[in-house]
Parts: sequence; C-alpha cells; structure tokens
Amino acid sequence: MYARAVWFDTVGAELPPELPPVSTHQPVQTPPPTEPSSEEPVVESRYVLYDIQLSEELQHYTQDVCEEYGVSYPLVIAIMKKESGFLPDAVSATNDYGIMQINGWNHEWLEGVLGITDWYDPRQNILAGVYMLSRFNEYEDVHQILMSYNCGPSGAKKLWSEGVYSTAYSRSVVEILEGLEVMNDG
Repeated sequence: MYARAVWFDTVGAELPPELPPVSTHQPVQTPPPTEPSSEEPVVESRYVLYDIQLSEELQHYTQDVCEEYGVSYPLVIAIMKKESGFLPDAVSATNDYGIMQINGWNHEWLEGVLGITDWYDPRQNILAGVYMLSRFNEYEDVHQILMSYNCGPSGAKKLWSEGVYSTAYSRSVVEILEGLEVMNDG
C-alpha cells in the first residue's frame, strides 16, 4: 500500500493562499556521454547517481529540480522508492498517482500553479512532489517534512500536538534514505 501525499485535509478546502511564483524551470539537456581520449582531461559530473531503478536522465532532472526548490535530492529519491518503487504509472487505492504518488486532492491546484498536464509523466510528477516538499522547507527535522508530505500540514500538526513526532511512514523513508548507495562521486 502506498502512502498518501495529501495537501488538503478536508473536502472542499480552498487553495493555499499566497502561492510562491511559478517555476521557470526548463529541463536540462545533457549530451550523451562520450569516452574520453587518453589526451582529454576527465571532467567529473556535478550529478550524484544512485544505484536505483531510475534512469540517469531522470536522476539528473530530479537533482536539478531539487536544487531549484531547495529540497534534499536524496530525500526525494527515498520518497520515490517508498511511494512507488520508481514506477511512473503507479496508482494507489487512495487516489495517489505517479512516481511520487501525488494525491488527487492536490491535482487541481498543482495543475494551476505548475501547469501539470499528465500525472503519469515522471518529470511532471517529480516537479509536483518536489514543489510540495519545498512548502515544508521551514522544518529542520526530516520527520516533520515527511509527516507533512504524507499526512498533509494539518494532519501532521495534529499528530505533533498529540506528541507524535514520527510515523511508520517517516521512519521507513529515513531507513531507505540511510541505505541509498551512490554509484559515483558526482
């Protein structure tokens, strides 16, 4: 069963006030890799690649979007693994879609803010998930970020008021995060 990424906590909730400006992010086009000759210096990539079931191109895209929005790239990779196992066409029983399992309650406002047109498109789904996570950048504790992503801001605050500061979901994502294996040094 997939965890839910929920923004609205009640039916009929209004759009969040004062949304930040729409991103002007353009996908980065990287040339195909070439074998360096013995005379050419080897230039290291600024990208980190993980040993996961996500293409190098999508890992680069994800890292670029994370940098743009100030969100932890490794955390997003761990969330993708937890939410969908990196399957872009995943749909949960609770109406969550795509690689980052964006809940249907969030679709309308994210379509308006980000111009999302296809929830199964990995790039658009990643952009939506990272954008949602960026709304929680004020939190320093990873469990607060993950609980807000999974339960929605109101649901997370309710749990905190009850003295609950981590959930099975947040602990599971942190465990995945700690087990990520880098394929290269950048």
